[in-house]
Amino acid sequence: QGQSWGWADARTLGWLGAGAAALIAFLFVERSSAHPILDLKVLRRRPVALALTAGGLGQTVAFTMPGLAILLALYPAIPGVSDGLGWTAHHNAVVSVSWNLVMFGTGMLVSRYLRRFDARRVWCAGLAVMAVGYTLVGFFHGDELQLIVTSCVANVGAGVVVSVAPVLVIGVVSRDEQGLGSGMLNMLISLFGAVVTAGAYAVLGASSTTVDGTAFYLDAGYSGIFWLGAAVTVVALVLSVFIPRLREPEESPAGG
Repeated sequence: QGQSWGWADARTLGWLGAGAAALIAFLFVERSSAHPILDLKVLRRRPVALALTAGGLGQTVAFTMPGLAILLALYPAIPGVSDGLGWTAHHNAVVSVSWNLVMFGTGMLVSRYLRRFDARRVWCAGLAVMAVGYTLVGFFHGDELQLIVTSCVANVGAGVVVSVAPVLVIGVVSRDEQGLGSGMLNMLISLFGAVVTAGAYAVLGASSTTVDGTAFYLDAGYSGIFWLGAAVTVVALVLSVFIPRLREPEESPAGG
């Protein structure tokens, strides 16, 4: 309701405040629970906190941006009202096969040969490529060729990110904590996904027109959501620089 109520409206701020209060209450409950969903003691270890946060942010972008791109493809092209591409769902599915295959193939290739390289460097390289890719998508998305080329660049990085993120978690937790770490990573992806999606719609809403109660989005909004994805990826990349050397699953974790 941010667009219709206004982002500074008391109702909007009230719901945002209620969400923050619920999150704080959740953390207090988890802190006192014998079997917490989110083990705060584990998150106090800097390597774990960095790997989970960076992994969650990176995978959020990889999973969220393609879904938001569907809006660009399916919304109509109406001069001065809507800057979508006006594709049918079938046409969008056919065109998007290209970058989905790139993501799938990259992930398979990287996971097959990952043990030969430093996983942290591969991860950071994937984030860098994904950030560049979504920056390019923000500039060039006006037709099939532009969207295919730029999205394929972004999804080379996304394939790396999706395949390496679990390795980051396994490399900073003990063997007994691997299930917990994976569960926490998935929970953070859901949390970050909700935040990024809400932010993306706020960006779209800032560059929109409303006709008979229906919002149509302008090109500046579409560019903005892709640049938002690139910015979140850069944040994940900066955090990843501080992740210490990952251990092999067979090694004992440093400091227990």
